[in-house]
Amino acid sequence: MGSPMTISGVGTGDDPQAYIIEYTGLTIGSVHLEGLSVVYLPLDSVPFFESLDEVYFDGIIGAPFFERMLVEINYEKRK
Repeated sequence: MGSPMTISGVGTGDDPQAYIIEYTGLTIGSVHLEGLSVVYLPLDSVPFFESLDEVYFDGIIGAPFFERMLVEINYEKRK
């Protein structure tokens, strides 16, 4: 699953366990990137949501993706 790490600053209670996964790939549409390091945080360990049905995101794309791609943001259409 990857190298474990503890995430702090996510509210009260125990700090959740996350995992660093190195040298993995990411595909979004026709774009494929290799050699990325990503952090996997199981959503059931995040105290922000009462249930997994309330989760309003699927993931976070960080700077390595945006550094390699030309990205246009249409604020009006929210795309």
